[in-house]
Amino acid sequence: MIEFTIPGRPKPKQRPRFGKGSNVYTPRETRKYELLVAWCALKAMQGHLKLTGPVGVEVKLYVKDKRAGDIDNLAKAIMDGMLGVVYNDDRQVRVLRISRHQDKEERAEVKVWPEVLSE
Repeated sequence: MIEFTIPGRPKPKQRPRFGKGSNVYTPRETRKYELLVAWCALKAMQGHLKLTGPVGVEVKLYVKDKRAGDIDNLAKAIMDGMLGVVYNDDRQVRVLRISRHQDKEERAEVKVWPEVLSE
């Protein structure tokens, strides 16, 4: 199992923006948060191989107040930040558990494990 904590207030995945010439880009704040997630995940991956099969993901979000944004958008930013570091494709995720909690210390705690299929 791979476990890591992302310090600070969890940030939601923002919608893509349109720039000059109809270029589509990811907003700077989202890119910055996804890079933080990738860095934290990379530290946790020391000594582990990238997961290539089905995975399970648990995300516990800790925020100071109830104004935390949509829980699915918060998880999406974290999952996208793990792409290419913990696993290659978010289609590998077969189980996803997300919960939001109030705490003075804002953070996101993440666990990822190989998921055994029972089909």
